[in-house]
Amino acid sequence: MSTLLEAALRYAELGYRVFPCVPGGKVPLTPHGFQDATTDPSQIDSWWTDHPNANIGMPTAGLLVIDVDGPDNPWPEDPEKALSLAQSATSLTPRGGRHHIFKAPPGETLTCTAGKIAPKVDTRANGGYIVMPPSTVKGKPYRWTDGAELDVPAGDLREPPEWLLRLLSGSPPLFDESAPGSTADSASPSGEANAADGADPEADGNAIPAGQRNAALARLAGSMRRRDEPGRDPRRARTCQCGPLPAAVTTARSGADRQQHRTL
Repeated sequence: MSTLLEAALRYAELGYRVFPCVPGGKVPLTPHGFQDATTDPSQIDSWWTDHPNANIGMPTAGLLVIDVDGPDNPWPEDPEKALSLAQSATSLTPRGGRHHIFKAPPGETLTCTAGKIAPKVDTRANGGYIVMPPSTVKGKPYRWTDGAELDVPAGDLREPPEWLLRLLSGSPPLFDESAPGSTADSASPSGEANAADGADPEADGNAIPAGQRNAALARLAGSMRRRDEPGRDPRRARTCQCGPLPAAVTTARSGADRQQHRTL
């Protein structure tokens, strides 16, 4: 069984519908594109038997995927926001970008966007799809970051943080940064929400305990830093040919190193 077929069957076992794309590309091989996606193992086996090197496509209906393009994209610069993204299932793309995968909140109708929330930051939701690890484009793979693999059903994924949903809806921030005693999100000049130091950044149960914040971002930073190692099993490799890390990630990583030295 090929690595791609094995991965496709694993996603289907978790309840994610998949379909084949052209080897090394993103164009669907099926007549109706992502609408032909299925969790049927017999159909999946047939597709990848006919096209053993086909990439894996996954529709994003019922999900919200944040597509951050490029290895040097600084968004989001706020460490609390970067952390809330890093806590999602996260893959690194062949061009050094990131896919952060959330489940859509109940009652929310989310659609695909391009550059709405930030330059070179797109979203995929109802009506879209993404390419999944271990697919490759131009010889470079999609890879999960360490500890952030997609290994749970969609219902168990994290919901997107409130600040992200507000950006997508165009709603103003919930708190005025000039209001005395505000301890939650406040508005920055750019219109994004900044979590107050030491405050709970989300009110939807997605807050990260303070003691885990630096470690989580350090895990993402480490995955993005590592290069290919000779002889490493490609099914387990999660490296990326990346350039400079987003400032928020490197800042938190430095803090995590200091925390580790204090606890060892």
